[in-house]
Amino acid sequence: MASGTGAWGGVLPVNCNIQHRTSIENLEKLKVPRNIKIISKSLPYNCKVFINTQEEEGLPQGSCSGPALWNIVANDLLAQNWSDETSIQDFADEFAIITKANTKENIKILSTEAINIFINWADANNNTISPSKYNYILFGRLHAGPRIYWKNEIIKQTHAIKYLGVYLDDKMNWNTHIENQATKAQILHQNFLKRDGRSWGMNYR
Repeated sequence: MASGTGAWGGVLPVNCNIQHRTSIENLEKLKVPRNIKIISKSLPYNCKVFINTQEEEGLPQGSCSGPALWNIVANDLLAQNWSDETSIQDFADEFAIITKANTKENIKILSTEAINIFINWADANNNTISPSKYNYILFGRLHAGPRIYWKNEIIKQTHAIKYLGVYLDDKMNWNTHIENQATKAQILHQNFLKRDGRSWGMNYR
C-alpha cells in the first residue's frame, strides 16, 4: 500500500485586515482580566490615520497591537476540532496545514475536511482568502497527489513551497532552498559589483 503525507496549502496568505468587531467578539470568549479586556477593546478605536475617519478594519503597519488582536482571532482557528491525522501551524498570518494518510483518497478526504474548517472560520471572521496564491506539496511515495479544491478553485500540487522564507521540496534534500539562496546571493553580488566594484580591494598606488 502506498503511503504519503500531504502538506496541502503550504502557505495560506490570509488578509490580516481583521474586522475590529471580530477581534472584540473573540476577546469576549477569552477569560482574561477585566483591565486587559478594556485596553484591548480600546486599541482599534484609539488608532487614527491621517484623515479623520472611523476605521472598521486593519491596523497601522508595524503596530504593537496588531499581532495581539490578530492572535485573538487566529486562536479560534487553532482551537477547532481537527482530526488526529491533521495538524495546523500558524506564524503571524501564514498557516500551514499538514495531513497524514496511507492512501491518495484518504489524503483528499482529510484535506477537504481541513479546508472546510478553514473556510468556515474565515467566513465567520470576515477574513479574505486568496486561493490562487497557495498550493500543496506531497511527501512520501505517492508522486501524483489527489485533486484538492478550495470551494470551486483547484489547489495546484507543486514540488516545492516557500514557508517563512524557507523552501521545502518533496524530496526533502534542501536543493531548492540552496539554489534559491545561491541565486539571491549572486544577484546581490552583481548589484554591489555594479555600484562599488571599482573601489573594491586594495589600492597599490
